Amino acid sequence: MRWAAVLLAVTGCAHAGTILHTGDELRFSISDRGFALNSLRIGGPEAPTLVSFQFSSEPIAGTTAFSAELESPDGTLAFAFAPELSFAPASFAGALYNGPSSALSGSLRLPETTSQRIFAANSAVLVLRNDGPAVEIGLSAYSLQQELSVTFAAANFSVGATRMGFALQPAIQSLTLQSTVVPEPGSGVDLAIAGSLFWGLRWGLKLISSGRIK
Repeated sequence: MRWAAVLLAVTGCAHAGTILHTGDELRFSISDRGFALNSLRIGGPEAPTLVSFQFSSEPIAGTTAFSAELESPDGTLAFAFAPELSFAPASFAGALYNGPSSALSGSLRLPETTSQRIFAANSAVLVLRNDGPAVEIGLSAYSLQQELSVTFAAANFSVGATRMGFALQPAIQSLTLQSTVVPEPGSGVDLAIAGSLFWGLRWGLKLISSGRIK
């Protein structure tokens, strides 16, 4: 399960100027309850068949390379968006920022049965992974969570997703866990210790049975 990460508050503690290194991931927990309720009213599908997102940042110079996945909350199901995504020039209009921007966007079509499995708990995880060099992202005065918009669609209607949580998972976190040295059960050190304990216990039992230790 890959959801273990550095959790950030819903209000956000990562803003413009956040640097994503190669392999770092932005993980957003999103809910489709709004879609499910609206779809129920019109007799539509239980889960969306099209998931689209856009993540906005202040203008980014140079080439970027990202990948995106939609995962079930427990991480057992994962479906990729387009093979490679990159930030493109755009514009952003908001209460706290209005001006040029860069946008990372993608869309994923899913069979209804597959979508039902992913959103079985009415939530999923959108993962944005930096596959390129380190890049600085973010919009002034907005948290990274606020810079993401997700839309669920099916048939002839669409609904915005509810963002429930956000996490930044550094690539170095996984590398650190993998490089932690743990003695193997079959190592020479373990065998030597086990042997010493065995012979020590055997000698002690001999002394007790002979009456030399009472």
